[in-house]
Amino acid sequence: GEMASLFSLADVVFLGASLVPNGGHNPLEPAQFGRPIITGPHIFKNSAEFVGLRAAGVVFDLDYDATDATVAAALAALVIKIVADKAGLKKIHKGAMDYAATAAKRADTAAAAINKLITAPRR
Repeated sequence: GEMASLFSLADVVFLGASLVPNGGHNPLEPAQFGRPIITGPHIFKNSAEFVGLRAAGVVFDLDYDATDATVAAALAALVIKIVADKAGLKKIHKGAMDYAATAAKRADTAAAAINKLITAPRR
């Protein structure tokens, strides 16, 4: 529950576990708060969500080489670029919120479909 309070205060979120082959964290959590999401290349654990959020204009890929200095410089430059675009931030906020709201309905939609199958008369 602590991450939610941090996401609510953040202007931009760098999603961890994405610079090393750990698979990345769940991007829906910061998306629920309408935040722009910066990620490294290792996002296989939630690749479908990243595809959807990237299409919504919410995800930004960190372009860097393997040295710590270039990662820090690339991250700083990307944050500055995102935050400087006020109109873009409004679009990102809406895109993130809309995507997260749709994603939140998936469990209910699946449960309704399963319930319909279970309660359907047998032939």
